[in-house]
Amino acid sequence: MTEYLATQRVRKSGLDPNGLEERLLRDATSYPALFASLMEHFAAAQGKPRWGEKSPQHSLFTETLCEWFPGAAIIHLVRDPREVVASLQLVPWASNSVITNAITWRRYNQAARRSSHRPEYLMVHYHDLVNHPERELRRICSLLGEEYSPAACQDAGLWHGPSDRIWRVQCCSLGTDGDDGVSDVAEALRSPSAGVCKESSAGGGSSSAS
Repeated sequence: MTEYLATQRVRKSGLDPNGLEERLLRDATSYPALFASLMEHFAAAQGKPRWGEKSPQHSLFTETLCEWFPGAAIIHLVRDPREVVASLQLVPWASNSVITNAITWRRYNQAARRSSHRPEYLMVHYHDLVNHPERELRRICSLLGEEYSPAACQDAGLWHGPSDRIWRVQCCSLGTDGDDGVSDVAEALRSPSAGVCKESSAGGGSSSAS
């Protein structure tokens, strides 16, 4: 356990080490329990009553996660592939290939759609969230069984990750090709981008609590 907590992945996660080892030794008796223990520890450190996880790679395993956590909500946030590819071209940890990044977008979105048959699944288009935040946040709150609050629409402007780096994102209307969120990537890339997304600095994190 000590070796695991010393790994770079854990150190960069932003998890508070105080009490984490004790919690994992007590509660992490299986893979689902290990995952839940890490997220519960993160949520508690942020003073939040519930937790959520937003790593894009987990879209490949939504069915497994639904088996691990029956009734868990899946919020599938779909962003225009042109915007995603343009964004990935600017970060050091992604491929510098437009085609590779476009395929990655399609792979993750198609994988997430495998759980669309579940009543706990909700697709949210990113441009709808930007242009109609109250409407879309009400949909999300309804799925989560939470009461909507206007404070949720307040834009902080800056997002502080576990490190001292900061993402500043300015977005305007983002277009989408097709209603199913997983339309043909090649056709999307041939069209002029309908959105603008400027990102400065590079940062990130894998955990979130709400």
